[in-house]
Amino acid sequence: MCMRNKSFGSLVSVFMMFVIASVSILPFAVVAASSPYSFTMTYYVVDGCANSQFHTLDAGTGKLSGSTSAPYSTISVQYELQRDVFGPNPSYGSVNGGINTSFSNLAFPTSVISASNYCIIAYRNSSDGITVNGSGTLHN
Repeated sequence: MCMRNKSFGSLVSVFMMFVIASVSILPFAVVAASSPYSFTMTYYVVDGCANSQFHTLDAGTGKLSGSTSAPYSTISVQYELQRDVFGPNPSYGSVNGGINTSFSNLAFPTSVISASNYCIIAYRNSSDGITVNGSGTLHN
């Protein structure tokens, strides 16, 4: 009976080592930060910082995916990424989201740090009086 317990103990030990080894070599999924946004623009600009619409990003490249719609308009929407801080807000660059279109993974030119106070400034260089609706996701 004693020999049987030793065999069982050895089998359990081998099984546990196999489980630990298997788990340690599995790739771990890294989930990037993601935050939804939406806006309605009547004139030239919608300022997410002024409207307290803040987003959290991990360190790396900030990206924007989404869409804009403004029937009969031809004026593109630009998106600028800023971080709300005391004093002037640092800009991480801007991307062109077009108009009446969907876009995916538009990368801002400057890398971001891990923080929770990012905001999007959506603007157009001129106004044609047509209301623009936009929505999407800010993510890494």
